[in-house]
Amino acid sequence: AHSVGRVHCVNLVNRLYPEVDSIMNPEYGQYLRKRCPSPTPDLNAVVYARNDRETPMILDNMYYKNVLNHKALLLVDEELIYNNVTLQYVQKMAMDNNYFREQFSRALLIMSEHNPLTGNEGEIRKDCRFINKN
Repeated sequence: AHSVGRVHCVNLVNRLYPEVDSIMNPEYGQYLRKRCPSPTPDLNAVVYARNDRETPMILDNMYYKNVLNHKALLLVDEELIYNNVTLQYVQKMAMDNNYFREQFSRALLIMSEHNPLTGNEGEIRKDCRFINKN
């Protein structure tokens, strides 16, 4: 899903300041510093960088190509290539867009079969990292 997503600057400045993360593609890091010019972004501002700069609104495998080229926004994404198990999947997804689409479709189908909570049984998080405060 990161193929068409974006990350708010507050969630990635730790990779940009005081210096660009040494494992990040240096040119990409400089681009991100232009998108996120402050090490302490305004939490109320909507300042962000797209996960995929090449094909930002197309659901494709470019995210995986970016990860292989050290152009991942989040450290958790970058770390996918440092584990032998997940590296294999990243490489396969990056090499074969049809495989990516098949696996993405399969994942959505599996998730849709888990009977998500609706109405008062669940909640839509305002910030996906935290449970909403009542």
